Parts: sequence; C-alpha cells; structure tokens
Amino acid sequence: MFPQTTLEDLSKNTRQRQIGGHGLLGPEGCVEWMFELLERRAGSNITTRESLGIYGLLSNFTHPTLHVTREMREFVQDGDHIVSVHEVDLQFVERQARLAVSVFYNTMAYVSSYFGWPRAPHDELTRRIDAVMPGMFQT
Repeated sequence: MFPQTTLEDLSKNTRQRQIGGHGLLGPEGCVEWMFELLERRAGSNITTRESLGIYGLLSNFTHPTLHVTREMREFVQDGDHIVSVHEVDLQFVERQARLAVSVFYNTMAYVSSYFGWPRAPHDELTRRIDAVMPGMFQT
C-alpha cells in the first residue's frame, strides 16, 4: 500500500515514525488532533484541552501512576504505626465509568452525525445509558 515506506520509517528509533511520508501520531496526539478538529469544525462541547485532560485521567486510571495509586489509598493509624488502606468506593468507580461512557457516547454522536446515519440507534443508546446512569445527560 505504501511501497516507499521502509522499516526505518516505522522504527521506534526514528524521531517520528512515518508512513508514506506522513508522521504517525501517538495515542495522545491522535486524541488532540481529533478533538481539535471537532472543536474547530463540529462545535464540540469538549475542548481540545479538556480532551487531553480526560485522556490523561483515563490513562492514569488504566495504567496507574504513583499519584493515582496514592489517591486510592487512605493512611490510618494502627497502633504505633501508620498503614495504608486501599479505598475504592462506588462513587470513585462511577465517576470513571461516566467519564468513559461520555467520551464514547460523544464520539458515536459525532461519527453518526458526520456520516448522516439514522438517529434511532443513537437515541436507543441514549435511553439505555440513561436507564443505568440516571442524570448522565443533564446539563
């Protein structure tokens, strides 16, 4: 498909991997590019800056950093020493789920609108999400 592309073009050792002379973005770069385009051309209600924050937050919960690991712990006194207790409550998990669902939901709305697909399946998705996450779509 891209006969001029070499193994060196795709190597992680290069400054920026390329295919057919075009630079390949990493995951964060793809998110930034997509939301910048949506913000500029589709009137997205999520700004490029917010999208990077959402991406970073979801990435940190998927691949926890020291900061996220600390956020999931509470330090308590246990006799003469302090211990850490793993604290993950329902609200913590629900916030993550709502965030992930909202990103997926908005992406589906943009793609469906762009391609002119019928609204009925997306409306059904809205109803189903609202049934299990009441208030998800309130402004």
